Amino acid sequence: WHLIFVALLLIGLAIAAWVLIRLPESRPPEKREPLSLRWLGHALYQTVTNRETLGYTIATAFIFGPLLGYINSAQQIFIEVFELGDLFPVFFALISTALAAAAFLNGRLVVRIGMRPLSHAALVGFVAIAIVHLAVVLMSDGPPSIWMFSAFLAANLFCFGMMMPNFNAMAMEPLGRIAGVAASFVGAITTAGAAVFGWYIGHLYDGTVTPLIAGYVALGILALIVILITERGRLFKPHHASPPH
Repeated sequence: WHLIFVALLLIGLAIAAWVLIRLPESRPPEKREPLSLRWLGHALYQTVTNRETLGYTIATAFIFGPLLGYINSAQQIFIEVFELGDLFPVFFALISTALAAAAFLNGRLVVRIGMRPLSHAALVGFVAIAIVHLAVVLMSDGPPSIWMFSAFLAANLFCFGMMMPNFNAMAMEPLGRIAGVAASFVGAITTAGAAVFGWYIGHLYDGTVTPLIAGYVALGILALIVILITERGRLFKPHHASPPH
C-alpha cells in the first residue's frame, strides 16, 4: 500500500510541472498581487477574520469528520459486526452511490433553490437522520439489520453530498480577490479537522456501530450550531434577495 503514496507524489509532481510549463497566469498584470510574506499574512488575516469563511470552514470540518470516521471503521463494522466477508466492498460501493446521486442532483437544484436553502436543508436532514438512526440502534436488541444500517448511512451520505460543494463555495464567496490563499486555508482546516474527528471516531470502535452513529449525531449538531452562529440564526434564506420589480 505504500506505493499508493509514491504514485500520488509522482502524479502531483507531473501535474505541477505541466502547470508551470503549459498554464500561464490568467490574471492581467495590473491586477496581480505581489508574492510576499507581508501580502500572504494580510490575505490570511482577511481569511480567518471573515465570518462566513471561518464559519463554513469549521462546519465543513465537522461534517467531513463523520465520513472519515465511517471510512476508518467500515471494514471492522462490515466484517466483524455484520460478518459480510467478501461482500464488504459490494455494500461499501452501494452506499457510496448516494454521494454520486447527490452530486448529480446538486448541480441542478442549486440553480433553482440556491446554495443556502439547499445546503441548510441538507444539514438539518443530516442531523435528523443521524438522530433517528442512533435511536433505532440503541433500542435494537443486538446489531441492526445490514440493510437498515446501509440505508441510513446512504441517506446521510446523500445529505453530505448536498452540503459539501455548497459549504465550500459559500466559504470562498466573500474572498474572490484572494481565492488562492482562501482555498488553501479552507482545504487545510477542513481536511486536518476532519482527519482528527475521523480518527477519534474510529478509535472509539467497540465492536458495535454505536460510536460511529453517535459521531454522526454529535458532529452534525456541532456543524448546525456553527452555521446558526455564522448566519445569525437565519437559515434557508439567501443573503442577496432579488430587487423588487
